[in-house]
Amino acid sequence: MPFRRPSIVVSLAAAAFALATVAAPAHALRVATWNIARYDGSQTSLEPSMRTVINGMNPDVIVLEELDSATGRDRFLNNVLNTAQPGQWSATSWVQLQSFPVEGGAIFYKTAAVTVSGLTTISTSGPRDVPTCFIQPTAYVSPAAGFQMFSVHLKAGGPGTADSTTRRLECTDIRNYLNGLAPGTNFMLGGDTNFYGDQEGGYARLIESQLNNNGRLKDPNGLSGTWHQNSSYVQWFTQSPCLSGDCPSGFTGGGLDDRFDIWFTSYGMEDGVALDYAPGGAINSSVYPWAYGNDNQHYKIAVNSAPTNSTVGQTIADALHASSDHLPVLIVLALPPKIVGDSELDLATIIVGGISAGTFQVANGAVQPASALHYSLTAPAGFVTQNGSFTRNAGALPNNHSAHVDASSPGFKSGALYVNSDDPDSSAKPVQLSCTVLRHASASLDSASVLVTTPLDFGQHVVGQFSDMPVRVFDQGWDALEAGLSVDSGTLTGDSRFSIVGGFNPTLIGGIGQTWSIHFDDTNATAQTYTATLTFATSDEPYDGGTSQASLTVNISATVTSDVAGVKGRTIPKVLAFYPPRPNPVATNVEIAFDLPHAAPASLAVFDLAGRRIATLASGTLEADHYAIAWDGRGDGGGRVAPGLYFVRFVTPGMHRTTRLVMLP
Repeated sequence: MPFRRPSIVVSLAAAAFALATVAAPAHALRVATWNIARYDGSQTSLEPSMRTVINGMNPDVIVLEELDSATGRDRFLNNVLNTAQPGQWSATSWVQLQSFPVEGGAIFYKTAAVTVSGLTTISTSGPRDVPTCFIQPTAYVSPAAGFQMFSVHLKAGGPGTADSTTRRLECTDIRNYLNGLAPGTNFMLGGDTNFYGDQEGGYARLIESQLNNNGRLKDPNGLSGTWHQNSSYVQWFTQSPCLSGDCPSGFTGGGLDDRFDIWFTSYGMEDGVALDYAPGGAINSSVYPWAYGNDNQHYKIAVNSAPTNSTVGQTIADALHASSDHLPVLIVLALPPKIVGDSELDLATIIVGGISAGTFQVANGAVQPASALHYSLTAPAGFVTQNGSFTRNAGALPNNHSAHVDASSPGFKSGALYVNSDDPDSSAKPVQLSCTVLRHASASLDSASVLVTTPLDFGQHVVGQFSDMPVRVFDQGWDALEAGLSVDSGTLTGDSRFSIVGGFNPTLIGGIGQTWSIHFDDTNATAQTYTATLTFATSDEPYDGGTSQASLTVNISATVTSDVAGVKGRTIPKVLAFYPPRPNPVATNVEIAFDLPHAAPASLAVFDLAGRRIATLASGTLEADHYAIAWDGRGDGGGRVAPGLYFVRFVTPGMHRTTRLVMLP
């Protein structure tokens, strides 16, 4: 049966992109800070308006200033958040930040979006402590995907006053604490700063460059100058959504003319890598951080007065007016990328010198506006891939990359290619590569060594005594790392009395040789020697790198005699000689020859491994002659011998020879 090497087919069609459908979801994270004007839970009439604001703003995390009791924390969680968006919200405990008047805070969050841990407070030179906690997006395992959040409510009071000095001292304490964070830490600070412009010492302290910049903050809106009652900065104003006279009880009026509520980010959150601040433009063309509800059209007037609010509409504008004397400030964070792609690539089998290239895919399975995926590739020894840095936006189709094997030597090649990326959960994703590189086939007429030319002598017989003779072709030395030998053609030239029994059919040879039987038609043949040449054209099996292999030549002869003795010929040898069996190994007919220069007793027999004689081929006194004796593999009992190793023994005065003979199935 023709040899067939097992093959493996690997489909790469969009495999990496399909993985995105099962990856944990990643998305933008919406984080808000809101001063809710001394809310202690007793102001139940405000809660419907607060719910309207929450549904419109739809934050994932919200931190509150002026949350003045644990009861207020509970009512905001249950009567505002989980009433507006049932079952989605949880919260940290309420923490007291100021003893008189009592003021506190809490962090509220959607449990499907984030987890919150490590809530603590930092003491400052101001009247209120600063709460801080760690926010971890649920779609990620690595803490590198999270950030430390700080909430502030700095001392109120005008610029150029003792209150401004107090703010500077508070910010000095905060900056010193932030400088103690590990380099590269992602963190944000937000809340009611009571800053009137960038000239304030507290603002400068937070954003200035120092010898230690681990804690340096950045104002994403990058505003300079005095903001207070400056119409050039109207789009960033957060106080007050109401005018004096139309505000709910206890609110500060005056319309929108101050930028008190601000989000600051660390520089690591604006570097375009992994977790990042998203500048905006995603909602109503607003720039983030966004003073939610500020449409740049309501300077020094109420947020819900004419003209109709162009960013949130009248209903939400009315709710903002009724909820607090501060607008919330919303910042959008682009969460880190999520690498998805192929985990293995089985390259096609090739032959030394061939080319085996395959394609694997890398995609960013996060959802827009998550950060872009940045990555590079490192190939294992024996493989080559593309150099350089690569980028893939969230949700975009996969990048296709090629890898190929070094085919200069044979072997089972394997190793892990690494996709080194800024996905915090998979910074070095392995792609297992494998490829088999084969040696070239080795065409031969002998199994033990390379033989490209051999004689095939039918011997000397009278008409009617010629038997078919085998020709056997091998892929010499074949093993799992050698290409199969394709025998492409077998061509006989010379005397037309010779033919291939059954004709020639191309075949692929591996570990077992292929036998063709040659027939000599002696019908009406005259006493003479007939000759022909059988040529086999060979090549490697059809893998890339395959080439033509050696042609094999069999020189065929058959001598017709008129001597009725059968095995004797007319030419008397001059030297005593014994010729090993051929072909060897053999499946059917084998020829064993010897020369007797003079008449002598001679014995030619076949023995098994136990030393038992199983076939007698010649025995007695023989005349001087060249003898070529054909054996068809049958024992003295008439049955075919089993496949295996046998010994042929020739004994005559002056010579004792034993040689091995392998009988094939």
